[in-house]
Amino acid sequence: MAAHRTAPPPVVDASHGEDGPLRGAAIIGLDHAAGETALADRSAGREAES
Repeated sequence: MAAHRTAPPPVVDASHGEDGPLRGAAIIGLDHAAGETALADRSAGREAES
């Protein structure tokens, strides 16, 4: 295969450190709250289902 590199890319540390899990949970929560179904339920006056 001609696509091999001469050296693999470097492995770097995470950039968020100890706050990584908290940031990840916040992103998942925002994705859920701002999802298409949740927004449609809110605009129709219904509670979003989990």
